[in-house]
Amino acid sequence: MKTKRILLAVIIIAILVAIDQYTKYLVVTNMQPYSDEKKIIGDSLVLYFIKNTGAAWGSFSKNTPVLAGISVVMIIFLGYLFFKNIERDDRKLLRIFTIITIGGAVGNLIDRIRLNYVVDFIYAKFINFPVFNFADICVTVSAFMLVILYIFIYKDDEEESKKSSKINESSTEETEADSHEESQEEETEIESETQDIF
Repeated sequence: MKTKRILLAVIIIAILVAIDQYTKYLVVTNMQPYSDEKKIIGDSLVLYFIKNTGAAWGSFSKNTPVLAGISVVMIIFLGYLFFKNIERDDRKLLRIFTIITIGGAVGNLIDRIRLNYVVDFIYAKFINFPVFNFADICVTVSAFMLVILYIFIYKDDEEESKKSSKINESSTEETEADSHEESQEEETEIESETQDIF
């Protein structure tokens, strides 16, 4: 079961990265940055190619190495989260959204390493939202869902697990204390019997 889940995760991540990189390839080979604009839904949603050297809204501009490092740390943490819950059947949604987030993070990391910028091309003009890409959708939506899952579902589960572990620890300590007392009583009885003999 564990091996199958790992294999499935790798396949899904590979598919998401392939979709991300292919859409970016189409944009780069068919559009000029900062000039061409192709309508998707009227003037509300358009394709508009930019070379993003930062994060959303142009923050951390020209800090590609730092952002790449953050991406690596995030991927490692998400991988840890996935393997931590890999054998739990009640954490299927968590594993799915973790995998999707990793796929998006890897897609943008490839851009930063290969191009020194991220290819963004989806522009929601009607709300003047920052230009984004397929990988950004994967990361944003899945990370949001992970937060929701932890707040409303897994938080109570984690607290119950901690309580049960504490109860188990206390019961273990009590058992050890009882056994220690019993052993002391046995030792006392043996000593008294020895004294009676001698």
